Amino acid sequence: LKPYAVVHLMLSFTDQDGWRAHPALKGFQVFYTGWYLKARGHSWRRNNTNEGVYIYCTEGCGFYRCGGKEWKVGPGDLLYCAPFTDHTYGADEKDPWSIYWVHVAGLEIPAYSSMLGFTNDRPVIHVGDRPRAISMFETIFQFLKPPLVEAQMALLGAAGRLLLASMAVEGGRRPATESIAVGIQRVMEAMESKVDTQASIDDWVKIF
Repeated sequence: LKPYAVVHLMLSFTDQDGWRAHPALKGFQVFYTGWYLKARGHSWRRNNTNEGVYIYCTEGCGFYRCGGKEWKVGPGDLLYCAPFTDHTYGADEKDPWSIYWVHVAGLEIPAYSSMLGFTNDRPVIHVGDRPRAISMFETIFQFLKPPLVEAQMALLGAAGRLLLASMAVEGGRRPATESIAVGIQRVMEAMESKVDTQASIDDWVKIF
C-alpha cells in the first residue's frame, strides 16, 4: 500500500494517441486526473513528455524543481509543469501536501498558461482557497471514465478550460477573499461615478 491516500483515473497511452489526432479535439484534451491526501513520500520526475500538468495544493507543502531551480508549493498555490521539460515535483517530508491535479495537452494550453500568469521563471502562482476549482477537478474526475466517446472528450476539454479560466479570473485580478460579484459591483459603482467620462474596456477590466 502507498503511504498516502490517492484516487486517480488515466486514459491508456493508446487512447491518448488516438484522441490527440482527432481534428475537433486538438485544442484542449484531458488525459489524467486525481487527488492525493497527505501524500507523504510522493515524488515524481517527468522528462520531455508531451503534456502539461496543473497541480493545485490545498494543504501541506511540496516542491518543484526545473532548470536547476526550486520552488516551494503551499496551500492555495497552483503549479504548472510545462511539457517538454525535465522536472521533478513532490511532497515536503515534514508537512506533505494534499493536491488535486490534471494532465492536459492541446494547442490551447500555452494560451491558458499565459492567461494564468505562468512563465518559465514563475511556475507557481497563488490563487488562494478555491472551492469552485475543487468542484471542477471532481467534475473532470467524474467525466474521465473509459471507454470515452467524442462527446465525453469534448466535455472534458470544456471542464478543463473552465477550471483554468475561472482560476485566472478569480486568482489573477483580485485578492483571494474577493468574489466575482464584488468585482462586478466595483465596476458598476465606478460607472455611476464616471458617467460623463470616456473609458475603455481595459479601464473597466483594471477596476474589476
